[in-house]
Amino acid sequence: MELKRLRYFVTVVDEGSITAAAKRLYMSQPPLSTQIKLLEQEVGVPLLIRGTRRVRMTDAGRLLYERARSMLELERLALIDARSAVTGMHSVRMGVVSSVGSTLLADWIARLRPSMPDISFELTEANTYQLVESVRRGLVEFAVVRTPFSADDLTCVRLTDETIVAVGYGSERITLSKLAEQPLIIYRRWAEVIERTFARHRLSAAYVCICDDARTAVEWARRGIGVAIVPHSATKSHSDITCSHIDCLDLQSDICIIHNPLSPMSEAAWSVLSSICSLYGAQ
Repeated sequence: MELKRLRYFVTVVDEGSITAAAKRLYMSQPPLSTQIKLLEQEVGVPLLIRGTRRVRMTDAGRLLYERARSMLELERLALIDARSAVTGMHSVRMGVVSSVGSTLLADWIARLRPSMPDISFELTEANTYQLVESVRRGLVEFAVVRTPFSADDLTCVRLTDETIVAVGYGSERITLSKLAEQPLIIYRRWAEVIERTFARHRLSAAYVCICDDARTAVEWARRGIGVAIVPHSATKSHSDITCSHIDCLDLQSDICIIHNPLSPMSEAAWSVLSSICSLYGAQ
């Protein structure tokens, strides 16, 4: 299976039509259509459903699309690694959750940077579940993530725990029962944890917003829409907000580093990973 044909297929899906994909690829439409048909013949099943204006993926096409994107990304990363051997600048591919990337990770790298002048970074910022898959597929060498998650097949090093706070309440402390009375803003992966915590204390929560990013939750709380429940580090870039300590020991999050023990990491990546772990005495 040629990478060129996979690239053509991914481009058609991304653009939504063969005509638009042909323009993006600087080629005419008939040769591109031929390449897609040859790919379908090679796979043995239809990959696209052709409409009058747009194409849609079949179930088989959707599976191939995800795999093709990973393969094309690995090709790109392999080229970067090969070039680094000549330039002497080593790129570290790491993943990070949004609530850590702009705060704690920036602090870590700023402290480590003087001892690593020949290392550059390529960050993948996503949620924990997406980063777990990126580590498994080798798209990143390691990732900084938050509990809770399940990844028994990966090596996990706990760095530190972190307090979960309420943003937008206006006082230094808040009880769980008082929190249950507020219009809450949470990000989606914490919904189950928060629901379970409230239920354990025979309380129920009312949500004004469930979103996919802690930064969004903080911004909505800053505008008075509700009270956001987020990790404390997600608030560090905002000096104009009040973080309320939640009087409940059940709400906390561990920050961890995960990597695939079966995939050899670059020497540069190991150096960065080890240095970050040493900041917390983690083993």
